[in-house]
Amino acid sequence: MRLPELRVLLMSPLPGVDPFMGDVIYSQAILEQSPPGVTYVRYDDAIASGELRELGRRQSLQAAQSRRARALAMTQVVRDHSLNVARRSGLLFREPFRFLEIRGNSDMVHCHTYSARWTGVPTPVLVSNALPLAELYSRARGWGRGRVRFADEADRLLAKILNVSHIEHGLAHADRVVAFTHTLGEWYARRGVPRDRLGVVPCFPSGMPSSPSAEPVPGRIGFVAGDFVAKGGDTVIEAMARIRRTRPDAHLWIAGGPASRSASDLAAVGVHSCGYLTREELLTRFLPGCQVFAYPSRFDGLPLTLLEALGSGVPTVVSDYFALPEVVADGVSGRVVGQNDPDALAGAVLELLDPVVNVRASEAARLRYASTYSPAVVLPLLRDNYDLAIRHHESRER
Repeated sequence: MRLPELRVLLMSPLPGVDPFMGDVIYSQAILEQSPPGVTYVRYDDAIASGELRELGRRQSLQAAQSRRARALAMTQVVRDHSLNVARRSGLLFREPFRFLEIRGNSDMVHCHTYSARWTGVPTPVLVSNALPLAELYSRARGWGRGRVRFADEADRLLAKILNVSHIEHGLAHADRVVAFTHTLGEWYARRGVPRDRLGVVPCFPSGMPSSPSAEPVPGRIGFVAGDFVAKGGDTVIEAMARIRRTRPDAHLWIAGGPASRSASDLAAVGVHSCGYLTREELLTRFLPGCQVFAYPSRFDGLPLTLLEALGSGVPTVVSDYFALPEVVADGVSGRVVGQNDPDALAGAVLELLDPVVNVRASEAARLRYASTYSPAVVLPLLRDNYDLAIRHHESRER
């Protein structure tokens, strides 16, 4: 049965508009390969056409016609400016609140990672997210526990006062909340999001080759990271000396950010740095050439690199951080080890380098990707959650 057509306003970090990050890649993926029956309207296009208006900006002050409208617009501009000052000072998380007025007729809004207050034409809103903000600030930005707790509480109170549907607080305003992983979904449930309004829909890597374009090189281990330390690159380097005592032919290929050691030190333990590669090079040359992928990350939501490794049939070793064990089936398509444990990482990599184990785990990795993280699975699931958001909105409006 053909699904009804949906026109969805996408309020999500966009390529060419917002700073480059994983969430931009997510937006690009669903714009290029949309769920069944869905047409997206980018938020920047909606603002340009007048379908969406962002309040608290100087443009809204200039557009105000009456004295009352100008006074309200000025209040909103001052409020926005004050919040931005507080964010730059480190009193709050740096992610801004957006105050948006819907003036067009979209069937619903998909708001990804943004905290927003929606006014204007009543419209169903689905909120999606990959990782708690506290994890981002403590793990990737080095904030201390007290500072993170203070910023989180300040964001919660401000969201309540300003009636903002925060990405982690005040989600009673959202018709549906979608987490990228079951781990994050359980985290939302513990924070009070009703399970009947909570869905789990992963992100997905677009443009995966249908079949491998290269054969794995015996003994080759892969590692990819923009932030070498946050993704556990130093742990991988330490593990290599242990691995090579058993497998002298083992060698590590690193793509992305530079390692913290000299080229001669890296070469001594069989490490080759490829530098930053294009995504095509990663998918067609780098990943297919690896027998094992090592990813003992200290910070991640649902990393596309990990999904690409599984989709390329590369058995993977991950750390036990947050949702990573959920992605890799331990003992089947890969292994899970403790964070910052080079000995455990070395043992798991050696196990997966065994030819018999490697063939079996490689097939399991492809199956894991195809059954859970491929666009063929994810996109219909996302459409189902859109329909559930609309139904919930309609029930509240009755």
